[in-house]
This record gives sequence, C-alpha cells and structure tokens, in this order.
Amino acid sequence: MAGVEEVVDGAFVFYRRRFLACFTAMALVQVPVTIGLTVFLETALRKIREAGLDTDLISQGLTYALVVVLPSAILSLVATQIGTGAITYLVGKACVGETVGVVESYRWALRKAMPLLGTAAVVGFACVFGFFFFVVPAIIAFLVSFAAVPAVMLEDRGVWDGISRSYALAAGSLGRVAAVRLVVALLFGACYAVGYSVAGSITDRADLAMHLAQVPTLIVGPVDAISMVLLYYDLRVRREGLDLERMASELGAA
Repeated sequence: MAGVEEVVDGAFVFYRRRFLACFTAMALVQVPVTIGLTVFLETALRKIREAGLDTDLISQGLTYALVVVLPSAILSLVATQIGTGAITYLVGKACVGETVGVVESYRWALRKAMPLLGTAAVVGFACVFGFFFFVVPAIIAFLVSFAAVPAVMLEDRGVWDGISRSYALAAGSLGRVAAVRLVVALLFGACYAVGYSVAGSITDRADLAMHLAQVPTLIVGPVDAISMVLLYYDLRVRREGLDLERMASELGAA
C-alpha cells in the first residue's frame, strides 16, 4: 500500500522507465491539437484586436472563434480523452508485468471511445454544474471521478458503471485523492511557469511564446494519467486486497 508520496514518485519512476511509449502515446494526439488550438486561438484574438471599433471586423473575429476555435477545442478534449485512455491501458498492463505498445493501447482506447467520451461528458457536466453551487460540489465531482477512466479501460465498464466504481473507490479516501491531484496540479503549474518564463526570455513574439511555454507541460503530461492508475490500484489493494494474479486475470480478459 502506497502513500501520496509513493504514488507520485511511482508515477515518475514508471514514466522514466517507459518514457518513449508514454510520451509517444500522449504526443500523438496532444501535440497536434495543442499546436492547432493555440494557432487558431491566437488568430482569433489577433482578428479581434485588429478590429478596433469596427463592428464588422469584430463580428468576423467572433465568427471565426465560434466556427474554428470552438470545434478545435472540442476536438482537443476528445483527443485528450482518447490519449488518456491509451496511456491508462499501457500503464495498467505494465502493473501486471505485461508490455504493450502504443498501437495496441490506442486500439483498445478507440474500442472504448464511446464510454471514454461519455465519461468525460458526464464528469465535465457535473463539474460545471457544481461550480454554480459555490464551487465545492465541482471539486467533489472532480475528485470522486478520478478512477472513471481506469475503470472503463481496465475493467471494461460503461459510463455510469465506471463513474460508480470510481465513486466507491474514492469514498472515504477523498483526502488521499485530493493530495495526489494537488501535487500533480502544482507540478503542472510549475512547469507552465518555467516554460512561460523561458519563452519570454527567448522571443518577443506572443504566438511563439505561447507554443514554447507549453513544452514543459507537454513533457510531463503523462504523469497525471499514470498517477491516477497507480492511485486506482493502490485503493483497490487497500479496499479489496487485490493481488497481481487478479489484476492479470482482469486485464487478460479485457
């Protein structure tokens, strides 16, 4: 059984050992959509800035944002969820000593695309809805859904079943889940701050700086998914006395 430090440290250890596979699984979808979304967003903002007080140009800029940027943002969310599913499967297999490649991980993630996207939609709606009730419900919804993707990918569950499974694991352990989430969030924030600082010292071009600022965050991106898988297994060990043979049986049947 692992503490918060062990879970986060274990995520880094695993990432170091399987860096190429994990980074490739993330980069295949995350890098193109991140670059594309950044370019489209910068273009939309530039159009609006250059419009000045010209209502026609402002309207064109807003139309561009709605027609191009919004669909790109949705595509980015879809791609991120599929990529997270692929990394989750890759890590889950490794936990029982099985090595799978990026292609096989994506094959399984695409097979589970609908439950993955459905899970993201339900959790996202719950978080947005909860935000309007003094934020706390949104935080709770975010925390109790930490294992929804592992449940979908590693236990072959559907949307509601996966979310219920995550809730059951998180119940009574919200402090542990929150601590891991907080540490990972602080890591991402620090990486972005470093990237933004370095980018600002390299170039004065705002568009290029936006790209460069995201490089450190992209590099450590898989750590979030890896840590959630390790936390998922940690809580299963604590609650269910899960052993490697049972994990291997579940993944072998998936």
